[in-house]
Amino acid sequence: MAISMTTMFQTNPASTSPRSARPLAAFAVACSLIVPVMLAGAVTGSASAAGQAPAGGDGAREGAGEGAGRRAPVTTSSSIPALNWQLEFHPGPLRLFVDPVDGTKYWYFTYKVVNRTGRDRMWAPRFEFFTDEGEIKVSGKSVPTRVTDEVATMLGNPLLEDQNEILGDILVGEEHAKEGLVIWPAGPADTNEFSIFVTGVSGKVRKVADPKTGAPRAERWTLRFNYLVPGDATPRGSEPVTPVLADQDVKEGAERRADDVGVWIWR
Repeated sequence: MAISMTTMFQTNPASTSPRSARPLAAFAVACSLIVPVMLAGAVTGSASAAGQAPAGGDGAREGAGEGAGRRAPVTTSSSIPALNWQLEFHPGPLRLFVDPVDGTKYWYFTYKVVNRTGRDRMWAPRFEFFTDEGEIKVSGKSVPTRVTDEVATMLGNPLLEDQNEILGDILVGEEHAKEGLVIWPAGPADTNEFSIFVTGVSGKVRKVADPKTGAPRAERWTLRFNYLVPGDATPRGSEPVTPVLADQDVKEGAERRADDVGVWIWR
């Protein structure tokens, strides 16, 4: 850049009139001010990039050497701290109800849930009934409204809400506790081992790899209660069925609850 801006914009006096030479001279002056600034910026930017190159270069070389052409494996991630809340859940008795109209049998389950997390939460639980034959039933499906109303009336608890009424915010404190009613069709009378899964009591979520496909999937911190009814459940009538001990679940990796029956599992 030894050539001066004056030299770059010299004109031929013979071929340029004084009127046209003035704009050229002004343009030359402007360029003489702008170009040095641009050059200084370019030099500074090059020096900065050179100073950062070693760190970026090492990372690039490491990625190219070990991870190029391969998808990073999906691993179990820890729960997100903001979602690590957990409500206090108290299961009530599980009983059998026989519809006097058509003789259809239903299992019904009551519970109480309290929010002691320090802030209001959304209560929108999912209750699943899993039988020893591999059948999964979601609460409320194939249950007539008439049956739900009849069971609620029979229980006589004015605070009891069915699975639709109970949806919504649960405020903090014992005074804002919710009491719920859940009902499933009973199915065959010879089904005597089953589990109840309750999702929505905790906000914990984790991402793991699907064991079959390897694709990432989400699992939620879920409550499980196991039940055993020896023989035909029909003669029991409304006699309550209590959950069995969770020792085997704990051996298989479940986390025992501190104050109640049932265990916590990822599901």
